[in-house]
Amino acid sequence: MLGFYRDYMNGKYEGCRYPNLVEIYGHLPTSYFANVTEELMLAVFEGKEDLTAEEISKIARYNGIPVSVLLCPTKILLSRERRKHWDMLSELNEKLCEIWEWQKKGSRAADSYMRYHRSHLVNMDLDFRNRRPVSYGRYLWVKHEMEDALLFIRNEQDKPRGISKRNKGEVA
Repeated sequence: MLGFYRDYMNGKYEGCRYPNLVEIYGHLPTSYFANVTEELMLAVFEGKEDLTAEEISKIARYNGIPVSVLLCPTKILLSRERRKHWDMLSELNEKLCEIWEWQKKGSRAADSYMRYHRSHLVNMDLDFRNRRPVSYGRYLWVKHEMEDALLFIRNEQDKPRGISKRNKGEVA
């Protein structure tokens, strides 16, 4: 994976037929859901191989991304002129507030998100507000990180079913 990031930063995949797929690769499960190897996916990015319609469909379906986004020949960028894009970022900021509230209540999952992943949202938001390009793929993986964090936080709140130590044999 480190080789992919190095190559990506050096512009190796600039001419890729699937620029939005390249954006999410490494952050969202792509090869896994397409049921292809990492090597095949990298060959796709280099233009040496192609994905089948079924493979693209699986990536889109399981990651909640429209197929048209993955098939778009240009990288999709968020626009400051579109109200919808402001609303999308506003929703993420609301989720950040929710995670922060859980952190204050002692959630370990919330604390982990705030320590290690919050900067992804903050930097993306700053880029958007300062008119620097923000890709839709970047938005998707930041959103995915937040939603995963919230799933772990909510799971922490559920008390596991088990046997109480005080009253042996009594089901809790």
